[in-house]
Amino acid sequence: MYESKVIREFRKDVEELVQKAILKIAEKLIFKSVVISVSHSNYLVSLGGTEKVLHEEQAELARHHISYLQIYSYWPYKENQEKEYLEQLIGVNIDSVSAGQFTIIQLALILRLLDLSGLISIKAIHIHHLMNMSVLGVKYLIDIIRPEKCRIYIHDYYSICPQFNLLKDDKEYCAGELCRECKGSEKRYLHYNTVKKFFNYVNADFIAPSRIAADIWCKFFNKNQDNIRIIPHQVIRKKACHDKFRLKNINDAKYRLRIAYVGYESFNKGLETWWNIVSDPELIQKYDFFHLGAAEAKKTGVTYIPVSFLENGPNAMVRALQENQIDIAFLWSIWPETYSFTLHEAFAAGCFVITNLLSGNIAEQVKKSSRGVIFENESAMISFLKNVSNVKSKIRQNMEDNFTFELEFNPQISLETAESLITDGYSHVDKKNIDDLYQKSGEWEDLLKVIEIKTLETEYIKSLQNKANNSEGVLFSDMFYNSRLYNMIEYFRQYAVQYPAAGYIGEKLFSLIWNIFKKIKKGKY
Repeated sequence: MYESKVIREFRKDVEELVQKAILKIAEKLIFKSVVISVSHSNYLVSLGGTEKVLHEEQAELARHHISYLQIYSYWPYKENQEKEYLEQLIGVNIDSVSAGQFTIIQLALILRLLDLSGLISIKAIHIHHLMNMSVLGVKYLIDIIRPEKCRIYIHDYYSICPQFNLLKDDKEYCAGELCRECKGSEKRYLHYNTVKKFFNYVNADFIAPSRIAADIWCKFFNKNQDNIRIIPHQVIRKKACHDKFRLKNINDAKYRLRIAYVGYESFNKGLETWWNIVSDPELIQKYDFFHLGAAEAKKTGVTYIPVSFLENGPNAMVRALQENQIDIAFLWSIWPETYSFTLHEAFAAGCFVITNLLSGNIAEQVKKSSRGVIFENESAMISFLKNVSNVKSKIRQNMEDNFTFELEFNPQISLETAESLITDGYSHVDKKNIDDLYQKSGEWEDLLKVIEIKTLETEYIKSLQNKANNSEGVLFSDMFYNSRLYNMIEYFRQYAVQYPAAGYIGEKLFSLIWNIFKKIKKGKY
């Protein structure tokens, strides 16, 4: 059979590396059914709201016998400066265990190989965040792995503007208007149009955690508004009784109210206003100040209590609020929050919330529940706090009218995903088949020759020959260098770079490879 110079150039027999490359993914998967999750940071170490969603989503899916493979940006990707989108290095976590780093094309082809082999079944891809990710790379990933379902989550407004909270120069809410003088304006046009094309291309459900998030988002993506669903991150599991001990404290004229900044410190969460509160001489005499969450800058007179859902579980903040008997939760976001875990945790702990008109879902939920006060500005809020008897009256009314309660992660999406398992059945990854899969990978050399003869044109073969001599410069992890699996990946990578419709063509080529392999095993070639 004809053998090209390209195949001879790439031919290396490093089978141990091939095996490690496949096992790196396959051995860590617990269940056959898999959900792929794309986000901007490693949820195993980060403490943001998006990461909390991923943390709970993984646990919920595991209860339904579904493995969770997270992809996050290991190296930031700048869409307007770089074109090698298939070579972006990404980190991978599988069922809350790190699986190392890959490029997008490496992972896509390995997952497709595992799916075609019957070792796994990719049920869905959940795109939680695109920050620092190559949008074209994610599109390619979807085209190759062909998940049964695609869901895109609206955790903030990054899809509208690189300024994810729509704050002009990180200071003033702009409602998403294109401001020439804003530092994010140069990237805005390309960013928005790239994301918009991607959203119009994929067949996806869009998930917003609140009505206000959906309304703002739909102003910029009106073509997708029929596919948007509002699904809060949490649901109330159990209501408790009134806190009689705290009511007794509130009725004591000598009792000093406790007010806390809740969550990690950030200027877009109202940190500057908080510092003004804890520095006010009159308020210092009337309140005890706390900061519950991550903090670096420490202010005199404030009790700092670190709180981490990674270390202490999903209800860590509710317990911290209750154990420290916090009366008032300060939630002063200066942009429209799409959800706010800290808000619902404050409600669950029975706290009275103070916020402002710009805080999005925080203000919306306070208005609906009457569990706090919404202020037009900082001065109005500080004036309110200085009248302690009035504040105590408001808190007392809140405690008498509302129960504390327990929260749990909303299982709706997980249940929808699990429905497809009714016909497939629950099953673990068959580890016995992994060795067979590795043996199959050793056939790639012969399969590539068949693909070359049947599919690739002569001119493209010549371009591959030129690129083969410079293959050392390709950004691939060293685990794959000189392996047969690397040869396959490099072959498709170059094909994808040559042709923009890489995702579609790559899928067809991959399917062709697999069909030919099965024929070879049956002796038809």
